[in-house]
Amino acid sequence: MSIQCDLSLFLTKEEHSFIKNLTYRCSCEGNSKISEETVFRVLVRLLQDLELDLSDIKTEEELLYCLKENLRLV
Repeated sequence: MSIQCDLSLFLTKEEHSFIKNLTYRCSCEGNSKISEETVFRVLVRLLQDLELDLSDIKTEEELLYCLKENLRLV
């Protein structure tokens, strides 16, 4: 069961361009229409599957480092 909720998200210009480019590449290379919302939902599901120890994370940079390290192990 899923529910719909609105989420405001602030991205840098570069981050938004990356997401837009990713959805464009999906539509061109994969012949499917993937929305920006779908990209974010898939990223959340990916994060849910990781076993993260976030007990000492205090900054955005530390979180990014932790995620990169965990993704290298997958």
